[in-house]
Amino acid sequence: QDGMLARIRRALRPGGIFAFEMGGAGCCARINEALAREFARRGLSYEVPFYFPSIGEYAPRLERAGFAVREALYFDRPTALTGADGMRAWIEMFVKAPFHGMDQGLRLEIERDAVAALEPTHRRDGVWYADYTRPRCRCERPR
Repeated sequence: QDGMLARIRRALRPGGIFAFEMGGAGCCARINEALAREFARRGLSYEVPFYFPSIGEYAPRLERAGFAVREALYFDRPTALTGADGMRAWIEMFVKAPFHGMDQGLRLEIERDAVAALEPTHRRDGVWYADYTRPRCRCERPR
């Protein structure tokens, strides 16, 4: 993160704006909790493979990188997933590291059980939703 922010700052002219949105603290927390439970049921450990900071954590990082934080907003953004198997497809697409080197059958079993556990809270009217949270920030490279 720090190296990326330094490169972005160098790419901006003085007075230039860096605006972004990213996954924030609590993003996909219930999805990761369901996966962690399924790993634990099998005697395996699960590490969340994402960096989801709070605004309070990220704003100082931006300032240390030389940005002036002008605006920061944090909000929930439940996000619809595509298709009848949207949650399983989301897990397969984004949650790779915890499954690295795992037998394909065990991976599919964990995914299936996690998806089943998430259905009551993450599927509405036949549509799957991911529990995204988003910080949105606008920063400036000072003149």
